[in-house]
Amino acid sequence: MAVEIQQSVEVQAPIGLVWALLMSPQKLASCMPGASLTEVIDERQFKGDVCLSIGAITLQYQGTVTYTEVDTAQHSAVISAQAQDKTGGTVSATISTSLEEASEEITRAQVGASFNITGRLVQVGGGMIDGVSEEIVAEFIENVTAELHAQSSAGLRSGLAAESGAEPAERGKQGSIDILAVIWKVVANRLKRLLPGSAGDRK
Repeated sequence: MAVEIQQSVEVQAPIGLVWALLMSPQKLASCMPGASLTEVIDERQFKGDVCLSIGAITLQYQGTVTYTEVDTAQHSAVISAQAQDKTGGTVSATISTSLEEASEEITRAQVGASFNITGRLVQVGGGMIDGVSEEIVAEFIENVTAELHAQSSAGLRSGLAAESGAEPAERGKQGSIDILAVIWKVVANRLKRLLPGSAGDRK
């Protein structure tokens, strides 16, 4: 099953800070829902896990992520990922990101992602997979924004941290992605769009 996603988002952070996060496997993995970094092979390749839960079923994907194209001057990159779970299901993805400086403090990011999914995850259904993928990407972008905000705030206190010898705090390993919860959110959002005059909109 193939899924295509295109999103444009503005991030409240300088382009240099956003690019540095995009080029950091540790930071990138910490922002992906349900993901954890297991090994950095080199500056262009790393391994990680992604845990998904569908009701009582838990799927643990293990895979490799590679920066296949990096253009520092243009602030653009292409990342490919290949992962497989113990039941034989696979997920392959290609994610392209291009950054543009909207202002000194705002970065505009164009993100394109294509996924190819096989195995038990396909049982969720094609229509829902699209919505779930969009929600996961949206949560990833939210996490990136939060991480950048935290970095900016931490930068104001870097002098004190350096003097005390304290190391910056890191995100802990994230739990699995609850696919059923995400599906419910997708359904609820679609119902709101279809029924704008229902529920809370009525007086």
